[in-house]
Amino acid sequence: AGTVMEHLAQIYPLTEKQLGLLLDESVLSLRQSLEIAEQALAEKDFIQLAGIAHKMKGALLALGAQSCVESCKELEHYAKTCNASRGKQELKQLKRFLHSLLKNKVS
Repeated sequence: AGTVMEHLAQIYPLTEKQLGLLLDESVLSLRQSLEIAEQALAEKDFIQLAGIAHKMKGALLALGAQSCVESCKELEHYAKTCNASRGKQELKQLKRFLHSLLKNKVS
């Protein structure tokens, strides 16, 4: 598994600077989405949680972060079945995956 930047470089015909900007925007969006997901879960707003999990899944797919994509699928499933306890566990797992991904920039 290569880095996220290597993955993006294979997909998008952009300069390194443009790829860096794309990655920075993706990271910012994912951090905002995580905050929204945490708030939605705290409020037991399962519709919003499912929607934000779906949105993050797409962003992470574009970054080639398969482990995070799988975690988003699980989170979306638990949100759709209104399972707050499993949703909380999955969100915690997703945060760990994302932290590792963004810290190391690896897929």
